[in-house]
Order: sequence, then C-alpha cells, then structure tokens
Amino acid sequence: HPETAADLSRIRAEQNAVATALPVLESVVTRRPDDVAARARLGVLYLDHRNYRQAGVELRAAAEALQSSPVFVALGNALMGEGDREGATTAYLRALELEPDHRAALRGLALACFLAAGDPERPSSTASALSAQGAASRALDLARGGRYGEAATTFSQALGREAEALSGDRDADLPGL
Repeated sequence: HPETAADLSRIRAEQNAVATALPVLESVVTRRPDDVAARARLGVLYLDHRNYRQAGVELRAAAEALQSSPVFVALGNALMGEGDREGATTAYLRALELEPDHRAALRGLALACFLAAGDPERPSSTASALSAQGAASRALDLARGGRYGEAATTFSQALGREAEALSGDRDADLPGL
C-alpha cells in the first residue's frame, strides 16, 4: 500500500536521525560538559527514549543554568518516569515560577498531585481547564505547601467547573476536551 510504504519510510528516516543524534550529542556533552543547551537536548532525547535516569542527569545539569520552563517540565517528566513525584513536583513548580500559565507544567503538577493523593482518575484532563476559574492558583499554593490531597481535590473541582462552563452539561466528559 503506498501510504504504508511512505509512512514506514518516514519512520525509518526519523529513527535514523535519532540514532545519529544520540551519539553526536553524547560526544558534544563528553567534550564540553558545560554546554548546557546540548545537555538539555540530550536529556530530552533520553526522555523521548524513556531513559529516565540519564534524562534526569542531563536535565538537572541544564535546568538551573538555562532557567527555562520547558527544561524544568522535561526534568519533571523524567523524575516522574523514575518514580520521584516529590522531585517532579518541585521541577513543575519551578517551571510555573518562571511561566505561571505553562500548560505542560500545570498538567504535570496536576498529575503529580493526583498520584501523590492516590487519585489517578483525572491525570489526562487538560491543563487549560485548570486556570479557567482561578482555582489553579489555590491548587498551586496547596501543592507548594505539600498538601497534595487538597491540591488534587482543588484541581478536580476546577476541571469540573471548566467542563460545565464549556459544555453547559454537569456530566461533561473532560478527556474529550
């Protein structure tokens, strides 16, 4: 089938590009460990390959130097992959200090709070719903204070109100947003 052949060819080309990029970036970082941009790129590449430990090493080295919300979010994702919810929460909060409406940071923080509170029911909900009713700032304050259960409840309430506002339906399906 022509589309399948084209798709397979595209995927193979992307895999070759990644396979080439990994050793190149590793070489750059080995020769110049102070190149924080290369370390951030290498960390993201490791993260994409679910090598969370190596991703965390590289992203930790880059995060503070670059002061970049996306790098802190990537670090949070790597730490979540390692099972370090507390470290991930700290990274997401750091990203939000730099960029208060960063959607990926809000989403990551919500997931970390839900998991810490033992409530994995809403981790796929969109972060845009969190900021709509102003509840996000309350939930963030609760998370910063280590009150993850209350933060998860506040995030859930904000998501519910946003779904109602968007659909006019009290039984809105949040994952469908």
